[in-house]
Amino acid sequence: MSKLSEWKSATWFFISRLFVLLVLSFTSVKSQTSDSLPIDRFSLVTRYNLIYDHIDSSQVMTVGNGEMAFSADITGLQTFPERYEKTMPLTTMSNWGWHSFPNPNNYKLEDVLRPVNIRGKTEWYPVIGFPYEDDNAASNWLNENPHHFHMGQVGFVLLKKDGKEAAIGDLKKINQKLNLWEGMIYSKFELEGYPVEVSTGINPIDNQLVVNVKSELAKLGRIKIRLRFPYASNHFSGADWTSPAKHQTNLIRKSSSQGVFQRDLDTTRYFVTVNSGLKIKFQPKEKHCFIVIPDAAYSTFSFSFNFSKNPVPKTIVPVAQTLRLVKEFWKNYWTKGGVVDFSGSSDLRAAELERRIILSQYFTAIQSSGSLPPPESGLMNNSWNGKYHLEVHWIHSAHFALWGHPEMLEKSLAWYIDFLPKACKLAADHGYKGARWPKMIGPEGRESPNHINPFIIWQQPQIIYMAELCYRARHDKATLNKYKDVVLQTAEFLASYLFFDKETRKYVLGPPVMPPPEIIEYRYDSIKHETRYITWPSSETYNPCFELAYWDFGLKTAQKWLERLGLPRNKEWDYILEYLSPLPKTKNPNGNDSLYLHAANSTTLWSNKKLQIQHPSFLMAKGLLPGDKTNDQDMLSTLQAVMNTWDKNIWGTDFPMIAMTATRLHQPEIGIDALFFPSPNNNYSYMGLNNNWRSYPVYLPSNGFLLSTIALMTAGWDGNNVSLPGFPNDGKWKVRYEGIAGLP
Repeated sequence: MSKLSEWKSATWFFISRLFVLLVLSFTSVKSQTSDSLPIDRFSLVTRYNLIYDHIDSSQVMTVGNGEMAFSADITGLQTFPERYEKTMPLTTMSNWGWHSFPNPNNYKLEDVLRPVNIRGKTEWYPVIGFPYEDDNAASNWLNENPHHFHMGQVGFVLLKKDGKEAAIGDLKKINQKLNLWEGMIYSKFELEGYPVEVSTGINPIDNQLVVNVKSELAKLGRIKIRLRFPYASNHFSGADWTSPAKHQTNLIRKSSSQGVFQRDLDTTRYFVTVNSGLKIKFQPKEKHCFIVIPDAAYSTFSFSFNFSKNPVPKTIVPVAQTLRLVKEFWKNYWTKGGVVDFSGSSDLRAAELERRIILSQYFTAIQSSGSLPPPESGLMNNSWNGKYHLEVHWIHSAHFALWGHPEMLEKSLAWYIDFLPKACKLAADHGYKGARWPKMIGPEGRESPNHINPFIIWQQPQIIYMAELCYRARHDKATLNKYKDVVLQTAEFLASYLFFDKETRKYVLGPPVMPPPEIIEYRYDSIKHETRYITWPSSETYNPCFELAYWDFGLKTAQKWLERLGLPRNKEWDYILEYLSPLPKTKNPNGNDSLYLHAANSTTLWSNKKLQIQHPSFLMAKGLLPGDKTNDQDMLSTLQAVMNTWDKNIWGTDFPMIAMTATRLHQPEIGIDALFFPSPNNNYSYMGLNNNWRSYPVYLPSNGFLLSTIALMTAGWDGNNVSLPGFPNDGKWKVRYEGIAGLP
């Protein structure tokens, strides 16, 4: 063979090999990125419709609109509440439905203030309770009030042929579906051979439950509606059925097709309007219980139940019209927002991740998109007295802005605008500038006292971050003007809360401060002569890793807002950013790099296994946050150390947290493994809800954080040039997404 022929042959071989590699490369990339065909959103969403064909007291069906939620049993209403009471109570809750027990001793926050020494200066904080006093009546009342409550039980009265009420076991051929695309519950069952069909929904713009019923049992007078009202409770179910004398129920208006009930629970008053297109009768059954009897001339009847702080007008939107509104709303929700499709993936975890995503989109929309920051159990039951925790507001709801629904986030951000004067007063009361945001609160914003709450501070920059996400979603001057006061006053507090250490010439954060893990350690009690767990004192804690990074992010973002508004940069903030303390680290005993710490004084973290529990929050310094103050190699070693040694019985939110850090470090395998780490707290029920180790069957922050994490894993972040950075490029993942925005 001539040299020319050899050269041609070699060249052809090289070109052919290159072509094959390019094809393989293109195929591999295309399997992970969006192609030209739009995602079949209807098929994607509806393949995760919830379907029940048997009784399971740990699973309910829930409809809602962000302001109100209604949980139903297999009948589509709350017919058999006793069966579900201890596992997943059937409740009707709303954002405005708050109650407080009587306060004859006039307990107030000032009663629980205690002196706290801060660098030689005495400040007063509501820290009564452990470790100060284990049982304090003032502290207990202030923590328990206000609380969400169950506003009313709407269920069927199902009568058997012999006139006795049917038990849940009498129902046969059960078939119930939560149609996610329509936001409706469709329930079918039989009683003694008679089919019953029920449609249940919530008006998307009103606190109105709508029900449509079809059954020949109606003509026989064997299907009615039971309306029961409990006294309020701060406990799990939000209902106290044992105190009938403590509240009042009065039928104050009645017509042939409508009745209005006035409810009085101490100082809480609200109204429930029952409306039907047909004639109905109201029969008192017992105190706080009424039977609503439909016209027996028809086998199909409809009801609506309007819950309101004020009397509802006589004219009510008809049920049929409301049902159309419900379906239109949910079709628009799924059509216009973001979606992710893993069809064609061979990784066995893909379908489960897709299920969690779709159901999280549904449940956060009905539970976490209202006009107040959401409680951790949403509007399904009471955890922490039903109060909300501002430090996890981002985790609950930031994803709305990332998944094409910024309006759902902005509804709750309005609370910050309204509360701003009180936030400024809270800062001033402790000698700081700007606006300081409390931690665990009800709608009035009064702090809940204990030894931890007043010193948790990572909620402070979050409103800046959430406002920034809304601006990135809209890019308009109106958004800047809407949130500028909240953003800039919050930044003033961030700057004011820091302490300048003249020796190190660095700005120091804390004490007092309590990092997210609420770190605990063993200490010997010389009085009781025992070793016990106590909280790591906030008075000793300074320079927490995540909070320092958050302060940096918050001030940098506030400077961007000044520039967008055409205002000069704040020179003091720039000086602080230049001299802000570095994130705390310690030498890695297994390498030449370093490991991040919870705080500068948590130096024994990596040598004491007992401290490697709770939230590994230092990871959020590069995960939830961009990582401007972190070193990639040190953070990677820290991530690996968490995966290898950390106690995995952590909170459900911690697994998306880990996945975020892994994604930003371009370790997608670790991120996927974290999302599926086998922990009892990393469990998503058939309903798609994360349930937590402290016996909370609904822990919504995990569902919200998962969605923000998926946004990072798909759309990436500013400056990232890797397609789908959160998914392994191993040929097992085929990922298509639409309508999702990246993070800062």
